[in-house]
Amino acid sequence: MSPRQRGIIIDRSGGGPWLTSCGDSVLPTAEWDITVLTPKAPSRAPDGIRVRILPEFNPSNLRREVEGVTTHGPLAGISTTSEHFLGLVAHLREEFGVVGHGVEYTTRMRDKWLMKQVAVRHGVPIQPGCLTWDMDCWLKEVDHKYGFVLKPRCESGAVGVRMLEDERALRRAVFELQHPESYIIEARSPHPIIHADVLVVEGEPLIEVSRYERPCHVSGGRIPLSSFTIDDGALRDEATALVWSIMDAWEVHDDVLHIELFADPSGLRLLELAGRPGAAGVPAVFEHTRGINLQHAKTQLDLGVDPRPFATSPLARHAGWTVIYAPCPEPVSVEDAGLRGHVTRRIMVEDTRIDGVAGLGVATYSFAADSVNEVRALISRYEARVNVRPIGDRGISK
Repeated sequence: MSPRQRGIIIDRSGGGPWLTSCGDSVLPTAEWDITVLTPKAPSRAPDGIRVRILPEFNPSNLRREVEGVTTHGPLAGISTTSEHFLGLVAHLREEFGVVGHGVEYTTRMRDKWLMKQVAVRHGVPIQPGCLTWDMDCWLKEVDHKYGFVLKPRCESGAVGVRMLEDERALRRAVFELQHPESYIIEARSPHPIIHADVLVVEGEPLIEVSRYERPCHVSGGRIPLSSFTIDDGALRDEATALVWSIMDAWEVHDDVLHIELFADPSGLRLLELAGRPGAAGVPAVFEHTRGINLQHAKTQLDLGVDPRPFATSPLARHAGWTVIYAPCPEPVSVEDAGLRGHVTRRIMVEDTRIDGVAGLGVATYSFAADSVNEVRALISRYEARVNVRPIGDRGISK
C-alpha cells in the first residue's frame, strides 16, 4: 500500500472548505494525511485529519506550522479558500517546493491594479481606474459624474472600500491614507453588478451567472445583500464569452473564480476577479444549480484532486441567497422561526463588529426554485421578515 500524501489546509472559517454538511472529509482520507491549521476548533473532525488550533492565526505562526509538517516528508499540496491567505499560501508553495499556483499567478488574481493591466493587454473591458499618485492626470481624462471608489489593491470584497461623492471628498480621503501606494481609485458606475462563479478543471469551465438585487455599496445595517441567478439568455452568453476571455488572459487551467462585472449598456465590463469561491451564499447557490460545492472544489483542486466525481444532482434551475446584517455592533439575536422556503441557513451572532462597507452578516439563507421569480419572491420575503435586533431590545429593529 502506497503511503498517504501529505497536505495542509489553512482555514479560518470553521470547516466549510474541508468538511461536508455531514462532517465527512471532502478528501479521501485513505489517500491523504491532512493537517488543518485553524484559529478555532470545528464542531467535529473525521478520523485521519489532524487539526491544529492556532489562536494567533498569523503568517509567521502558519509558516512555522507548515515547516514543522515538512520535517515528516514532502508536501503534495497546500490549500486555502481565504482571500487573506492566498498570497501567503503561494509563497509557501514556492518556499517548500509544493505544486500549485505560485506568487506570480496569485498576484494577478489579487492585485486590483495588475488586474487592469492584464485586462487592457488582452482586450478585456474593465472599469477605468488609476493609482493614487496618478490621480491628477486621470481626473482630467475620465467621466466621474457618479463619484469614485477608493479601494485597497489587495483585499477581499468590501474590506477597506470607500464610496466618495466628488473630487473634493476623494482628495481628502487620499490625503488621509497612511499607505496611499496600496490603494487604487475607480470611477463609480451606476450600472447593475452581476457575478460569474466558475469552476475550471483542465481548462473547461462550469459557470453560474447571477445578479445582485441592489448595489453592493448600499447594503449593510438594515439593508440586506442578496443575489439571484439570471434567466436572460443573451446576458448569460455574453458573460460566458467574457469568462473564456478572462481564463485565457489570466492563464487559468484549474481553479475556482469569482468574477464581478458591470452590466454596462455597451456590454459587460470587468470590475474585479478572485481566485477563490465567492462569499456569502455563492457556494450554496452553485451547489444548488450545478451540483458542486465551490469551497470543497477549491480545496480539492489545490491538492490535485478532481472535484467533478464528487458532484451531486442539482436541486433546481435557479437559486439565490440573502445576507441579513447586524443593525448595530452590539450582540444580537435572529428571529426567523416562522419562515419556510430556504435550503440552507447559517447564523453567526458571536461577533458583530463592523467588517468592510456592509458590516458583518449574521444570517445567510439560500434558496432554490425552477424560476427566477420564485427565487426573488423568497428573497423578498426573508429580507422583510427576518428580524435582527440587539439582545435585550424588545422593540423591532427592522
